[in-house]
Amino acid sequence: MNAFLLDYYSRKFSSEASGWRSFVDISHQTKVPLSAFYRRNEKDLQGLSELERKGLVEIRLYSGERGRGGEIIRARIAFDKEEIRKYVLTRVGKIPRNIAS
Repeated sequence: MNAFLLDYYSRKFSSEASGWRSFVDISHQTKVPLSAFYRRNEKDLQGLSELERKGLVEIRLYSGERGRGGEIIRARIAFDKEEIRKYVLTRVGKIPRNIAS
């Protein structure tokens, strides 16, 4: 969420362009091994895969960029989801906490 806040409020990016971070960036920030983001079987559904399943994060493939074969996978919070939007706005002080609940 801090990445979204930095992009949207400090860097003045649009909400659609804000918060997208590569798995490498997320791995460094969270201290989670990079290999954990690329597990594909059902037993290993943890981390971002579980958050994506619950609709809390979005994951998108960006083509034509540096990286593995010109494709990079990035993730961000699901700002379009009402509960997430309320939490973000409460966090930055845009709406009172009692309205956000």
